[in-house]
Amino acid sequence: MNYKILISFLAIYFSINSSFAKSIEQYFIKIIPSSNQVKYGKLIVKRYNSSLNYQKEENLPELTDPKVALEWINKQISPANLNKHSKVLIFIHGFWGSFPYAIDITSKAFDKYYFKNDDSNIDAVIHIIWKSHNMTYNQAIKSLKKSSNTLADILNNVEMLYPEKYSLICHSMGSRFLFESISNHTIKTKFQELVLIAPDLSLNNFNDNKNLFLNLASKIYVFANKNDQILLISKYINKNERLGRVTNHSKVINIEFINCSDVYTSQFNIDYMTSHLCFLYSPKVRKKIESVLDM
Repeated sequence: MNYKILISFLAIYFSINSSFAKSIEQYFIKIIPSSNQVKYGKLIVKRYNSSLNYQKEENLPELTDPKVALEWINKQISPANLNKHSKVLIFIHGFWGSFPYAIDITSKAFDKYYFKNDDSNIDAVIHIIWKSHNMTYNQAIKSLKKSSNTLADILNNVEMLYPEKYSLICHSMGSRFLFESISNHTIKTKFQELVLIAPDLSLNNFNDNKNLFLNLASKIYVFANKNDQILLISKYINKNERLGRVTNHSKVINIEFINCSDVYTSQFNIDYMTSHLCFLYSPKVRKKIESVLDM
């Protein structure tokens, strides 16, 4: 009898806690190269396969202006979730970003592991997706160059979002995409934090253009791993060191380098072999990212 009471109690406890667990809303903006046009909508996180639920404003074509997409997202963000401390997180995907699998595992990680604390400031995530041309590295670079003006438009119009506080994360080649955009366009928006995770960006480009990044955010965090196998391949392709592999960078004011080289992830996930996705699979790294975003 006591066991039955205990089981009933635990069932009620977990039911209550899961119902009241904080959840964040996730949206996406998909950039169409060379067009300054985007598709957009809500990212529906499901147990097996997350999906992009495309939306369009009434009387508008399927492809539209980035500003229209942000206006629509702004209307959808639940006012009940927002307070004066709320922030929106912009997440620029990397080389795999146009593949459904990459979007799926990232959105699930945000849904399952991130921002569950009631004290967390992040209440919505906007995924920036761009066409990376079927795993061909050089074609992906050409694509992001053709999309850099659209990314600049998105970043410049982020200010229309209600919370008026924003954080920016770039993963892998997403950092290269950001660099391409800020190198060729003026970005007026000021982010509270810029987080570069495993940045597939030339170390020299970063060192020579630090002010471009510092103009974009009050504080910059670089998560690097000297064992990153994906960036090792990129190093040989590009014939120069990648920022995401440098863990002994000299100190720079308002730029903090976080060494993830000793981070352990389970052998049952893809990061065990690549050391490139610790922000998805390492509790230690996830906790650190949350802490810098909640400052």
